Amino acid sequence: MLLHSILSKLIAVFAISIILTITAIIQITQYSNKALRAESISRLYFAILAINKLYASGAGVEIDKYLQDIDFQEITDKRFMRELCTSNDKPIDHKTNFGLIQGIVYKDKYYLKLINQKNNSLKVYENTHNNNINDGLIKLLISLIIMMFFASLIYCYNLIQPLKGLTRHIRDLSNGKNSNFSYYKNDEIGLLTKEFNKATKKNNELVLARRFFLRAIMHELKTPIAKGMFAATMPESEKNKKILISVFKGMNALVNEFKQVEEILSKNHEVVLKEYSYSYLLEQSISALYLDNLQIIDVKMNEDRTIIVDGALFIILIKNLLDNAIKYSSNHKCIIEFQKDYINVKNIGEEKDFNTEEYFKPFARGNVEQGGFGLGLYLIKYICDTQGFELKYFYDDGYHNFRIIL
Repeated sequence: MLLHSILSKLIAVFAISIILTITAIIQITQYSNKALRAESISRLYFAILAINKLYASGAGVEIDKYLQDIDFQEITDKRFMRELCTSNDKPIDHKTNFGLIQGIVYKDKYYLKLINQKNNSLKVYENTHNNNINDGLIKLLISLIIMMFFASLIYCYNLIQPLKGLTRHIRDLSNGKNSNFSYYKNDEIGLLTKEFNKATKKNNELVLARRFFLRAIMHELKTPIAKGMFAATMPESEKNKKILISVFKGMNALVNEFKQVEEILSKNHEVVLKEYSYSYLLEQSISALYLDNLQIIDVKMNEDRTIIVDGALFIILIKNLLDNAIKYSSNHKCIIEFQKDYINVKNIGEEKDFNTEEYFKPFARGNVEQGGFGLGLYLIKYICDTQGFELKYFYDDGYHNFRIIL
């Protein structure tokens, strides 16, 4: 156990609390005993004064009854009376007209000893008035307090125990090990665990996103680089110069798109809403595909309306829908339909089991041979969610359909 750990501090606090509490109880008990002793001796004095008055008034025979009424009981055990006479604690030693009266303290009890010299008699009375502190009760009280402190310490220990598990979990993660920590209570540690697991999950997604994102960059840059290299090998001409400029512009556009995709993956993209027409969004989306043959996309513009969207995100959305449709189409063609309330992209293909929940996760891959990196459908779904659109998939009459309901 670490010296500066919370548990060590708790134990120290509880130990000090126990010591201070017991010390306080002992001090209070000692003070109370002194006060009770003074009170008991005062009772003896009052009894002596009353006895003197009774003798002075000639009512000496009433002494036994009087003492009995004020809780003094006569002792008749001769052996105990001899033991009592051995006590050195005699706070009262009072001479009277008839003899001697002593107040004796013996084993924390208070007695009156009456010696009548006139009739040569000896009587002893015990003060039975219960004004002493019960030592057994004090011991029980101290035991209960100690037990309460230990119970509280155990309870606090159990409260902070999950922190040890969370610490091990963090240590394992920092060492590159897979670790999972669960704590379901709705307290401060539960909230801390929940937030930490959310941060860990986001961090893992970011690490995975950047890993696959680099692969996606390499994959996407292959086409413009190949075009640029081909143009560079051709004889110098105005046409080839335009091709090179077009390639560099395209690569610059790709870099900007990669930046936006990275912001989407890391959930740091700032949404900017503006009004755009269907035709503008389609033109920019097709331009971003760098297709040699635009005839592979059959556009059905039934209505060229305007919508309020984040233009950069929506262009990536349309581009990815078209790219996926062409990539997985049996004839490498696709159809995009623009209606008032929806945009539909479809391609020919065989009907297959398509788990949308699984494929909409990041880095899920459909046909590996097609060279995808699994970001397309995830980006499409994420952009639809952020823009407040509904994305539906269905298979109809030989076509795979992805429909954005506006």
